[in-house]
Amino acid sequence: MREFYVTYSYGESALGYRETFVNFRFGVKMDSVHDKFLAVLNDKQTAFGYDYISDYFDAKYLEDGTTVIGNIGEDETLFDHLFGPEMTVTVDGEQIPVTVMVRRDNVDKSTASGATTGASPAGSEYTVYITVDPLDSPTGQAMVYAVSYSCDATGTWHQLGQLYEGTANRTDYDTTDSVYEGAFDVHSWKATQQEYEMADGILYKVGYEQGDQYDKLNTLEDLMSTFDQDIFNDIDNKRILKTVYDILQQNQGSDDPAVLNLREAFIAAEPYYNNLNNGQEFKIKRDSTRAELVPYILNIQTALDYYYQAKQ
Repeated sequence: MREFYVTYSYGESALGYRETFVNFRFGVKMDSVHDKFLAVLNDKQTAFGYDYISDYFDAKYLEDGTTVIGNIGEDETLFDHLFGPEMTVTVDGEQIPVTVMVRRDNVDKSTASGATTGASPAGSEYTVYITVDPLDSPTGQAMVYAVSYSCDATGTWHQLGQLYEGTANRTDYDTTDSVYEGAFDVHSWKATQQEYEMADGILYKVGYEQGDQYDKLNTLEDLMSTFDQDIFNDIDNKRILKTVYDILQQNQGSDDPAVLNLREAFIAAEPYYNNLNNGQEFKIKRDSTRAELVPYILNIQTALDYYYQAKQ
């Protein structure tokens, strides 16, 4: 993966007409932009935190059913507030236009994960797409980098996996007096064949042959909505839940912060596992989707890592 470095400006002074996309040049790595967006989702205090973007999506959805916004036209101000002024984009020393879109919808078609309030359907996740426009691309497609986010029952948002790579069809957006080339169609986004780590060696696999079957999970959204037997088997086989249970049994009544943190994560995940034979075995429930399950497994893994570090 190439490392893109970020800056941006927008509006009449930058591009000569008002309704246009923000130009980005990256002075930080691209995945840092996604880290910034996660911080926004978990910011319940400041003026331009979660309520700001949630209320903005609510208004757009109530107006015309919009579930996707981009750094174009009236949405420019929102992106300016989220990412700050003076962001530009350079790739290999050249200034290259970048388009950014944010999508809010119910990725896994379940209300057990994602946002529980707001005007859009309950259980909605957020997906951020960033792309450098290849105007000279022989395929007419753009390289896209995307990440989805979901929240758990506490309202804490989590990044679902790593920074995904893929392609999308180019599209042009008409403005009042111009056509801005270099945008992309989020609905045509397709992940490339790669493996992505969920937690401690547990992988998502996209577009790979598995035995005599072909994995047809081609998009991030498909991936998050899947009842995937392999991913559940991997979690079971690594015995993460059994390990945590044994630690908690050995530390009953402890007020050690590392133990309490681990217990909280373990209890929060109870809707997604079964305790069998009085703690002798734990099985991940097969009626969960990845988008539901991932935040809790990540929380348990993080709490377990913290516990091990505290005991060193």
